[in-house]
This record gives sequence, structure tokens and C-alpha cells, in this order.
Amino acid sequence: MDVVVVEDVWGPPFERLSADFAVHRDAEAWRDPARLAAALTDARALVVRNRTRVTAELLASARRLEVVARAG
Repeated sequence: MDVVVVEDVWGPPFERLSADFAVHRDAEAWRDPARLAAALTDARALVVRNRTRVTAELLASARRLEVVARAG
């Protein structure tokens, strides 16, 4: 997985992104830390808005993660 979007953000920029990268969208993953960590197992990028708690523990568990981006 290249990009994981874990909040309710989408639109033309994400549609363009998904043309070139494998994008996984789980708008409710931010609610459950275990679900969020599982979604990031192979992710290279994480897209959040304002609800997701990006903790040191989460970052440490996401071994391939290169970037965290805030949409909006």
C-alpha cells in the first residue's frame, strides 16, 4: 500500500493521487488505534485531517512510513 487516508477527506486531488499510487481509504480508522496501526503496516504515506492522533507509538509501528500529510 502506498497511501492510507484515515479520515473523511476525498475529492479530485485524491482521485488524481490514486491514478498513480495504491490508495487505501478508511474514513473511520482514526477512531480505533489498532485498526489505524493495521492500516499502516505497509503504508508509505498517511493522510489525516484533524481527528487522527499520530503518536510516537503509531509512527514506530509503521515501519515503511515516509510521510504524514494533513489534508485541508
